[in-house]
Amino acid sequence: MRKFALLLLATVCLYTANAQVAAAKKAGKKTKKETINRVGTWKRGGIFSLNVNQGGYDNWISAGDADWSIGANGYISLYANKAWAGKKKAKLKTWTNSLDINQAIQSIHDERTDINAFNKLDDRIDFLSKYGVELKNKIYFSTIFNARTQLYDTKIAGKRISGFFAPGVVTLAPGFEWKPSSAFSAFLSPLSNRFVIVTNGPNSIAANLSQTKPYGVLPSRQVDWQPGAYLSLNLNADLDKAKKVNLKSRLDLYSNYANSPQNMDLFFTNILSMKVNKWISASVNLTMIYDDDVRQFGFLRNKPGLQYNHNIGVGVTRRF
Repeated sequence: MRKFALLLLATVCLYTANAQVAAAKKAGKKTKKETINRVGTWKRGGIFSLNVNQGGYDNWISAGDADWSIGANGYISLYANKAWAGKKKAKLKTWTNSLDINQAIQSIHDERTDINAFNKLDDRIDFLSKYGVELKNKIYFSTIFNARTQLYDTKIAGKRISGFFAPGVVTLAPGFEWKPSSAFSAFLSPLSNRFVIVTNGPNSIAANLSQTKPYGVLPSRQVDWQPGAYLSLNLNADLDKAKKVNLKSRLDLYSNYANSPQNMDLFFTNILSMKVNKWISASVNLTMIYDDDVRQFGFLRNKPGLQYNHNIGVGVTRRF
């Protein structure tokens, strides 16, 4: 049921992007082509948001479990993009970079364990860089570099179960990208390289988790190479003409050829932001993660599970 819900949500995102393009054509709007020179110029910017939020989560490695929580979260998203015409047949080249940092703290309540505590709700850093060369209209040969981890240690009952690059996921993937519009893109790499990194010292995560291979990584090696196939769908669209409602969504699917390729890992993040005025905004965040090598769930804490994190926030937002 959960996998069906994820596929359904991804389909909705794709439909939204295509619907926007169709609506623009129906209204007789013509997309103004941007002038691209051989040097190109960098476009830089970002968004900063600080909110008071209410949320909940389950099987969330960065924090634990909770029925509900109330707290505060900060979010910063930076980008630096460049497009230029190549010398050979004036092929369009693009280089896009983004850095997303999420931090959240909260007061939690869990009726199952009768716990009332002050903890972190989210801790995530995600860097994505993509270089592409246009092969034909809307089709690019691209290479993606992605690094994702958290900043601070997570401890349960005094034991460190995660931290900076423990785990960390680094992906390097050449492949093909389809960009039907500025709002949507789909990237597919049939031969990707993913590295899962688990640094142990000074407090061994392997010992704390009582696992021979925490996060699927041998403690003696600290790095696990996972060749596989990689699919990434990205949507960043304004849902109204006034550009006050924006949906940013990303779905990553990865099949590890070396270990149970049929059990695809996923990373699914969504941010729906609604602008009230120049400073005040509201947001709804939903993130889902499934990794077949993370076996910390179930009654005996030895099974994989779907991690999800959601929160609703109202606060201050500033674009720059």
